[in-house]
Amino acid sequence: MIHSGWEREGIGILSRYPIVSTSKKVIRYKQGRDTNKRIIIHAKVRTDHSGILDVFVVHFSYVREQQCENVDALLHLLGERSFRYVVIMGDMNIYRDFEWPVKLLTSKRKAEFEGCVPQLESFRRRRQTFVDAWTKVHDSEKPGYTFSNMPSPGFESRPDRIIVNSKLELKSATLSGDGTFYREMYSSSIRFHRIKTLIHHSYLSYMGVVGYSCLQDCGPKGSCRCGMCVKGDNSHNCDMPNCQECDHDTYKNFVLFSFIFLVVCFHLFFAILTMLINGADFRREAVFQILGCNCCLCHPDNFKKQRSPSRNRLYRFCMKWPLFKLPPFYLFLVSVISLMFIFYKSNQVFMNSLETISQVMDEEYFPSDHLMLSAVISF
Repeated sequence: MIHSGWEREGIGILSRYPIVSTSKKVIRYKQGRDTNKRIIIHAKVRTDHSGILDVFVVHFSYVREQQCENVDALLHLLGERSFRYVVIMGDMNIYRDFEWPVKLLTSKRKAEFEGCVPQLESFRRRRQTFVDAWTKVHDSEKPGYTFSNMPSPGFESRPDRIIVNSKLELKSATLSGDGTFYREMYSSSIRFHRIKTLIHHSYLSYMGVVGYSCLQDCGPKGSCRCGMCVKGDNSHNCDMPNCQECDHDTYKNFVLFSFIFLVVCFHLFFAILTMLINGADFRREAVFQILGCNCCLCHPDNFKKQRSPSRNRLYRFCMKWPLFKLPPFYLFLVSVISLMFIFYKSNQVFMNSLETISQVMDEEYFPSDHLMLSAVISF
């Protein structure tokens, strides 16, 4: 990573109510292909009613069998003390065909979690039965899938859960964040941000920075290029400074074209300013009146060589530049043609860069690759 600190991930809890105390439990790794360190965060939150809400935040393994072990660790933690009001929430990575880990918490019959048989003893020692917020509030016709909220493959599972014990009353459970609002409001902002990102990473390439440039993994249907995720499979990743779209030549060309663009814009501004000055005292000669041309563009002086018609010192100083002595209308015409040529040439030079900027993944219009699950509870 070229961005220090972004190579790790974790979980946390935010609360508008006072957090009285916090602790964490590291889930012991036993076996399985998921070697990520999994933890459980426990926070005691004081509510308006002076009651203590015990909140447990989790992020379980993506491996089915290891999910059972993660829930087993959670059950052991819940069994250490007697908690009155309990909320368990987080990304449990539960799949549609493997609900057994959650059943260890919510089921009343052991036959309903046969996929987690080694955890049977923990189930028997369980002090309380918990309720899945979504299934408690909604019927089976609303599956409540929260992943993935991308257009393809679409919603396919419900890894995100809010689970409460029976002493808490569930009022509602809702999902939000389907991305429609973001596509309508922020499409142009996203592209502008990608332009700035590419320019920044071309500068980093010019400075010799090396490494993976994105702030996140682009997933199986995207590649990381120049700090941006682009459409396609992830076989087209490139580490800096080996990305053609943002190499050191791209940065040098950007500086060159920017300088030329500013120079041409200055000439265009000067030409327009001169034509406005000339037209300020336009007396509408008879020939122009007959033709119906009374605007400042038709002033005869706009087609003549300039001779410092202004008393402004800065303006008279600028007139020492040879190009500014051209007739204003011709300078205006040359400047406009030059701008058109610059845009045409820049599209050729920065073709790969512009293509990378335009390949916005559908995911980028979504706040997350998960929908957000919210629940309203009362004591």
